[in-house]
Parts: sequence; C-alpha cells; structure tokens
Amino acid sequence: MGWSKGDKVVELRQGRRRELVLGESLAFGGAGEVFGVEGSGSVCVKLMDAPTASRQGKICELLAKHEQGRVRDSDATWPRGLVVSGPDDAVVGYTMDRVRGRSLSEVAADPSADFAQRTRCALSLCQVVSRLHGTQHTSVEDRMVVGDLDLANAMLDSRTGQVKLIDTDGMQVVSTAGGRRLAYPTSELRTCSPETVGKRTGTYLLTSRHDWFLVAICVSRLLMPGDPLYREPAPGTDPREDRERVVGERLYPYEEHCAEWGLPAPRQVMGAELADLLRQSLTAPWDQIPSTTVYAEALGRLATKGVRTCPTCGGTWSAGALEACPYCSATHPFGTTASWATTRVLAAPAAAGGVVPATAAATRVVPATAAATRLRPATAAAGGVVPAPVAATRVRPVPATATRLRPAPVTAPRAATPPAQGLGGAAAAVAATGDKDANAAKAADRRRLVDLVALVALIACVALLAVCAVWVRGRIW
Repeated sequence: MGWSKGDKVVELRQGRRRELVLGESLAFGGAGEVFGVEGSGSVCVKLMDAPTASRQGKICELLAKHEQGRVRDSDATWPRGLVVSGPDDAVVGYTMDRVRGRSLSEVAADPSADFAQRTRCALSLCQVVSRLHGTQHTSVEDRMVVGDLDLANAMLDSRTGQVKLIDTDGMQVVSTAGGRRLAYPTSELRTCSPETVGKRTGTYLLTSRHDWFLVAICVSRLLMPGDPLYREPAPGTDPREDRERVVGERLYPYEEHCAEWGLPAPRQVMGAELADLLRQSLTAPWDQIPSTTVYAEALGRLATKGVRTCPTCGGTWSAGALEACPYCSATHPFGTTASWATTRVLAAPAAAGGVVPATAAATRVVPATAAATRLRPATAAAGGVVPAPVAATRVRPVPATATRLRPAPVTAPRAATPPAQGLGGAAAAVAATGDKDANAAKAADRRRLVDLVALVALIACVALLAVCAVWVRGRIW
C-alpha cells in the first residue's frame, strides 16, 4: 500500500506494541520509503513497497543481531523494532535511529569539503566496512557483505563525525538459525563489480571482494575530481552496458584519460601509495585486489601527512603528494564528456573540523578580486557555479617559490552550459577577470621590491660586520 504523512503504523519492539504516526517523507528508493515519526526527532520508519518473505526474514535477522549486541550501533542504522500491518501482523518495515547529517555523495559533490575532511570520511567508511566483514576470528554468522556499497548509502553523522551506513535491510547476512546466507538482489545495486557483471536480475551470493572493489570506487570518488570508471560510451551504446564492460575488462579509464581531460593524476592528489592501491583494485586479477583493511591502513597514514593548500586556486591535496598544485594545471575546459568537477575549492566551515590557523606564508595570496570562478556540473540542488575564495581559514604554509607562481591567463568563457544529468555530465570550465592579471602582477612587483630591499639590507649588514671585524683586529694588535 502507499503510505503518506499522518498514516498510523504499529511497532513491535521487545514484545511491546505502540502506535506511531508517520511524519514527513525523508527519502525513498526502489525498495521503499523512509518517514519521520511525529513527536520524535530520533526515530524514523522505513516501509517497504512490496515486502517479500526473504526481505522480511532478513529484517528479523538483523533485529535479532542488534538485540543480541552482535553489531555496533555506530556502524549502521540497524532495525530497532518491526513495523507490522494487517490482522496477521505482517512485517512491512522497521524502525531505526534517525541520522542527522548528510550523505557522502553530498560531501563528494561539495566544493567546500577539503582534502582532509574527505580523507577522514573515506577512512571512516573503510573502518565500518572492515568491521562488518569481520576478521579470521569472527564467526561466520557475524560476517556481512554490504552489497549496495555506494556514497549515497553512507551518512556522515553530524553528531559523531563518523560514517554510518543506511539501507541495512539490503545487506547480505548469515542467519543465526542454520547458518543460511540471506543474499542481496543484484537488481538493486547502484554499481556493479566483477562479481555482478551481467547479473541484472535475480539474487546472487556475494563475497567480501565485491565490497572491496566498491570501497575503492568510493575512496576515489571522495578524493579525486573524477569517476574512475567513466569513459565516453560509443554512439548507440547503453552507458550501463559500457560501464559493465569497463569493470569486466578491468579497465581504469580515468588514469588513462585524465591528462587529456585536463584533470590531475591520482598520484598528484593522493600520493603514490593510495594511487597504486586504486590501480590494483581496478586492473589487477580479481584474487589480488587489496582489502578494505589495507585501504583503511593506507588512509590512516595519508591522514597524518597533512594537507597542502594552493594560494591561487584554493585547491587542497595531500602533503604526501607533489608540492605543485595539481589543480591549477587542470583548470581549462576539456569538453562535455566527464561526469565530475575539475577542481576542488577551499571554503571549509568551522563545523568541518580540523581548521588550520593561517601562517605568515599563507598571507601571500592573490587578492580576493582576482579570485577565479570555478564551475562544476549542475545537480538537482545547484546550478553548478561555485565561487572559489582565495583567502580561507584552512590554509597550509606553502614554499616561497610556489607563492610566486601563477597560472597563465585563462580566456575561457565565464559561463558554461548546464550539463546533462547522469553519467555523461558536462565538465567544468574556468573564467578569470582581467583584474586578476593586473592585481597579480602588482603583487609580484611588490614581492620583488621587498626581496630587493631585504637583499640590500643583508649586504649592508655583512659589510658592516666586516668593517667591525677589521677595527677589532686593529685594536687587538
């Protein structure tokens, strides 16, 4: 049945029944819809459109695991109670904790989210998935496969700052009664892996490697400005079929075409270790791809290296990568074939955490009037134009030589045509005003004058010291 605000449902929780009144619709998908609960800001209800026996059984199994303390509350929105309907109390959904925050897909699309915040999100996601997979000492009944592992199904909890998975009723779990594996219907997967290529219908048993592959995709989408699997499909080719072909043939289109598209290479942004892991996940034989635990360890090391900030474009990248900004060389239009933005700009709010105080080196920035305007593909919630502030709170010191470099004047148009939605979204373009060149040139002249004065003062000091030394030697002798 179709549910709407104001409808009443019954929750069964630890042997007790209570009536709930549905609030506003919070989200919906192919399997059901999520509603708030009137009078409660901490609980929400997920109601299934067409509950099947296998899905009902999986919800009951997840509820039992939660009541037995076999899962962590912080990892996912586990069922807290069953929502029933009809005279026979048929399970039509479940209640769960309501997460306040935003999805990782929103974080990935947010130009104000800098590299440090993205790294923390990627690390937290890997840690959650690793715990669900378990270790060699974890019982088979307590191991799970996420299945539909996507940035849209992971929330950044604003209260804890940690990642929390949603849509738990879709996970592949092992029943505690008889050890039967309750699988995931691959027709609901957003992204395929080599295990699911060509399997668009039916339910298949997945292994942990399926999640390992999807974790690599999620990490890349968080840290890099492009979809690692995207390539322009041939005319008349279904984009989904082409993507399955890319996955099945173990291709890595982004690394191959990033220079052509004007995008930075993975090594320039995330460093060699993580870039090599990503290539191994996408191109190596299936039995040799790195696990989620390996990614978590690499991201932990990456987080300790700090972040560099470009004083010209505001881009942020790992301090363990190259010193030169990877984005200033990636600011020209490159057509309409890429599905992601070309640049990351810096405007991190205090709520993002990890604010680095500005230093003396950071004061040598291009004046605000020379700030470029970066365009990113339009989404349902935004028109695609994102101003790139140059003076921001998240600033890292940069070498003196780097502060004197500025990109060649860009003559790209100020506005870009909004791209088509979906996998073949349009690329970003960059526009800069004539004031930028003039102000930047003036700033460079001022810096050269300061350097010249400093050099003259240094020479004078050396000469004075030499005279004093001669005078002292004469007095002594």
